[in-house]
Amino acid sequence: GGIALSPATLTALVFDVLNGLVEGGARRVLIVNGHGGNIASIEDAQRELRLASGVLAPVLHLWKNAGAWQSAL
Repeated sequence: GGIALSPATLTALVFDVLNGLVEGGARRVLIVNGHGGNIASIEDAQRELRLASGVLAPVLHLWKNAGAWQSAL
């Protein structure tokens, strides 16, 4: 089974996780996303984190890059 979260809930969840990591001392975080439907929410949370703490958390969206990786093979 699985569940679906609203975009607003997913954004808040990702932000809370990232912010918790930063509050715990993390200064370098890389987000790896494997679901195309989550891109906007993750990028919103990423921007919110930067504005709140100044910490950059780059995102690797696997499905945005997968086509180029396959064609290189």
